[in-house]
Amino acid sequence: MHKEGIIVTGANGFLGTNLFSQTKDKDFLTINRNDITSNGKLKLYSRESSLTDKDIDSYDNFTLIHLATYFSKEKQAQGEIRNANILFGNEVLRQIDNLNIRKIIYTNSMYSFYEDNESRESFYCITKNLFSETLQKYTNEKSILFEEIFIDNNFGVNDKRSKIMPIILESLKKKSNNPIKNPDSYMNLLFIDDVVKRINYSVTSKDSGGNCFIDSKMLKLDSIYNFIENYIFNKSIEPTLLKYKENNYINDYPKVDLKNITITPHEKSLITVAKEVLI
Repeated sequence: MHKEGIIVTGANGFLGTNLFSQTKDKDFLTINRNDITSNGKLKLYSRESSLTDKDIDSYDNFTLIHLATYFSKEKQAQGEIRNANILFGNEVLRQIDNLNIRKIIYTNSMYSFYEDNESRESFYCITKNLFSETLQKYTNEKSILFEEIFIDNNFGVNDKRSKIMPIILESLKKKSNNPIKNPDSYMNLLFIDDVVKRINYSVTSKDSGGNCFIDSKMLKLDSIYNFIENYIFNKSIEPTLLKYKENNYINDYPKVDLKNITITPHEKSLITVAKEVLI
């Protein structure tokens, strides 16, 4: 009987946690970052426990989903960014080198396609793209399928990151002032459940190459706050409060490919997370 292991880096992050919790039909394994050393031996963990060499040998092949990353715009964080986005990834490749890898899936950032130079030239964006080049070379040399999925801002229930959506929800919980500093700004925003569906599609497909998984339009930040606030305090759903505009990414980004996944409407996904405030 064919047995495939799905190795996930960054399993404790927001996307990784949701991937594990929402996917029960796949044999997900993790690599603990604390186990990675220059001379260390590969350790894989199932959902419950550490695997032995015999356990690892029972798999016919593996898919690697590389989610591990470190995001910051601060210059003093460049060491942590480099360690997470390049050095850790290189060590993962070294440790899985003797495994039969069928496919590598890599989530990259839409920062490369933002209009502002600051995002495109950020150290975070540079390191993500450098490791993308490493993966392309590695998979080409070993004839491994490689799929690079570009995603942008995502959100969901129990999001504890220092991102705009958790900040908005926290301010509403505390009934404090609107925390949005640039209310007229827009961003592309996807529900985490949709991103999980996209990753799971890639696991079972033979697709390769790069493509974007983003919404067709950007959402005005201030309208997000107004929509959720109205739902919480007036107990009504008013989709007209949400304001959109066309995406303003530069024009040469890879093709948008939703893989026939129906994106959850914002009025539905935002209500889902807004209910968290009411608990």
